[in-house]
Formats: sequence, structure tokens, C-alpha cells
Amino acid sequence: MLLTQSIMADDPYMRLRVASCAAQEGVTEVGIDPDEWTRQWRRVWAASPGWDLAWESAKAANPPVLEPGADVGVITDGQILSQVQSLMPFTTVESHRPEVNPLSIASREYVQQMLEPMSRIMSEIKQTVDGLVEEDGGDA
Repeated sequence: MLLTQSIMADDPYMRLRVASCAAQEGVTEVGIDPDEWTRQWRRVWAASPGWDLAWESAKAANPPVLEPGADVGVITDGQILSQVQSLMPFTTVESHRPEVNPLSIASREYVQQMLEPMSRIMSEIKQTVDGLVEEDGGDA
């Protein structure tokens, strides 16, 4: 099933059909290229329930369907429309990723590693100074 979904996701006919449907549903109205949207979301729409079974059935037919992505009898335009509509409002995949800068995480960890021994040293210095102040009678 997963291999079938991957094959569907990269099938040129399916990508054309999904991109056309996304364009008709208004993806360009939010400034997103239909082909780019289709490419970015291909793993999602290709995993639509039942699509993989329909694809495999078409390939196993006698005679087999040679281009199931181009055959509207395998995955119907209505199925594509339903899946595209379920992914609305249109966004890019990147807009769903959290804003995490790997360098900031690495930098934060590095700083924490560097501060730990410095913190211990500062604590030892404070204890030493406090001890000297006590010895001196409290006058610093």
C-alpha cells in the first residue's frame, strides 16, 4: 500500500489532475502555484482512503490499466475534488512546520555547556570571598 501511494504521488497524470482541481478550487487566489501545492501535498492526497486499492485493482485487471493516473475510472474527478477540498484552506507545507532554527538550538546547548563550569567557578569564587569577609570581620 505505501509503495502504491508513493507511486501515485509521483504519477504525472495524477499530479496534473490534482493541480488542475486545486487551481479550479482557488489555490492561486491565495498566491500559491497549483503545481507546487500539488507537489508539496502529494503524500497526503495520495494517501486518500481507498485510492491505493483502486490503483492496485486497476493494475491487476485483465487487461491491466497501463496509466491508472490518467484513467478517470480508477480515481474519479469527484474523488480528487473531495480530497482537494478536504485540504483547504490552501497553505504550503512549510507554513505548517514550526519555526525552529537548528543553529539556535545548537547554540543554546553550547552556551549551556559553557556556562555550567563557569557557574561552578563563580560559586567557588563567591564562597571564597564570603570566607575572606568572615575572616576579616565582616568588613569588605
